[in-house]
Amino acid sequence: MNQGPVRACTYKDFSNARPRTFNGTGGVIALKQWIEKTESVFEICDCPEESKVKFAACTFIDQALSWWNGHVEAMTLPIANAMPWEELKEMMIAEYYPRGEVQKLEQELWNLTVQNSDIDANISRFNELSFLCPGMITSEGNKVERFIRGLTPPIQGNVKASKPETYDNAKRLGKKLYDHRDKKSTKTNEGESKQKGGNKKKWGNK
Repeated sequence: MNQGPVRACTYKDFSNARPRTFNGTGGVIALKQWIEKTESVFEICDCPEESKVKFAACTFIDQALSWWNGHVEAMTLPIANAMPWEELKEMMIAEYYPRGEVQKLEQELWNLTVQNSDIDANISRFNELSFLCPGMITSEGNKVERFIRGLTPPIQGNVKASKPETYDNAKRLGKKLYDHRDKKSTKTNEGESKQKGGNKKKWGNK
């Protein structure tokens, strides 16, 4: 059955999804929250790429609006609105995130490894740092490589040997292997505790 053409996302659709405003203050956390919320609204509205920057710019207020108007004046509005969404994100990170702070996070990403087998904490921080340091994650393959490097042996070798093509694949396999090792370790510890308890009873019966 022909249902006719799909209606394109409008600004009304975008605004009805209640996007977050951005005023240019609050540091990297505020910027990260704004980008995540905006991309969530894009997904909900099925927003086309050519409308993303135009709609997102409507959420700017105060300092951020003045910053954007400066770019519009230099570029002209049609060219500014035609900018790819990824390019706008990079511009905003460069503007609202001091280079010195970026360098600290890049160093943290470079040295990030799984601590105490807590793969969930590692994945969470890796996701944050990957977002905040786009210069270090230039491709999907690069992202996979960075993630695997932070895993501990022998899991690191196992994940690398599987040659995952995407970060999601590497992440799922890494989590599966860590979870399996934790369960195996728990069972081993329980078995040792039972054995020790049995030995104490034998000595007590003598």
